[in-house]
Amino acid sequence: MPFTKRNKRINKLKPIAANETEAVDIRLDALLKLSRENPGEPLRIFIRKQVKQIRKANPDDSSLVVDSQQILENLTLARLRKERKLEVKRQIAAIEAGQPKPPGPAYEGFRWFYKISKEGRVIWQMTNE
Repeated sequence: MPFTKRNKRINKLKPIAANETEAVDIRLDALLKLSRENPGEPLRIFIRKQVKQIRKANPDDSSLVVDSQQILENLTLARLRKERKLEVKRQIAAIEAGQPKPPGPAYEGFRWFYKISKEGRVIWQMTNE
């Protein structure tokens, strides 16, 4: 399985992040590492819950705000990456099914054509008929 090393890292870090007797810095470090693992939805919910719990327990510590914002930023970026990948997959599936959808109507005397870049993005261009 290709994800066994990743799962081992997650399983090692998750109890550290959930342990309320650990120092706050250690818990935040574990949460930061977890947020860099490109987490799925259940892990993102766990991380957000732990960050909220830490911030609620230490409302006066301004350094926690910076650390927790970085963790939440990582989670947002991971979600956006996943959404972009899913959108590209949908576009490719639509093209392979013979149903490409151009971004808008073509001008008179022009038509749309597309190509797929090396990154897998669909690039639409308009050309003369």
